[in-house]
Amino acid sequence: KIEISFSSPKNLRKTVLPTYKYHRKASRKPLAFHEVKKYVNDVYGSTTLPWLEGDDVLGIWGTDPKHKGEQVIVTIDKDLLTIPGLHYNPTKPDNGVIEIDEGTAEYNHLYQTLTGDSVDGYKGCPGIGPVTANRILKRDCSWGAVVQAYEEAGLDEDSALVQARVARILHKDEYNMTKKEVRLWEP
Repeated sequence: KIEISFSSPKNLRKTVLPTYKYHRKASRKPLAFHEVKKYVNDVYGSTTLPWLEGDDVLGIWGTDPKHKGEQVIVTIDKDLLTIPGLHYNPTKPDNGVIEIDEGTAEYNHLYQTLTGDSVDGYKGCPGIGPVTANRILKRDCSWGAVVQAYEEAGLDEDSALVQARVARILHKDEYNMTKKEVRLWEP
């Protein structure tokens, strides 16, 4: 069975960080994007949830205990590696299906919080690149270590929290399906 998700036109992350994906505003969608999306929806069906990106829908599905071990998240987006479970990247078929455990998923979320994501338009902690982020988290993979890095860069915990929230792909318990409400990530 194939489950496909698309992003809602209104994006929760833009309420957390108004500049989120702002650099994409001037860029056009790929040719035939809307026609391909319509085709996919007509043939396979899809799910779009208010305020959420397609990644969040996959994260919610991926962390739903009733499906644990029964589904594979298929995406090329590294952001989904913050979701524990089985993953497949079609651009890296030699890797096959990989399993991300809870600890690795948490590590990846804190790593994204430190490094930011230029594709999604959030900066992370000033002066922290991949090497430094890995060094910090290998020594102490905790929210406290992330906050300390932000403080050493002249920022506060609130700045770190904004970056962590835009880096966070939602989990099942962070979205109320009935009320269509998000519970923002808390350390």
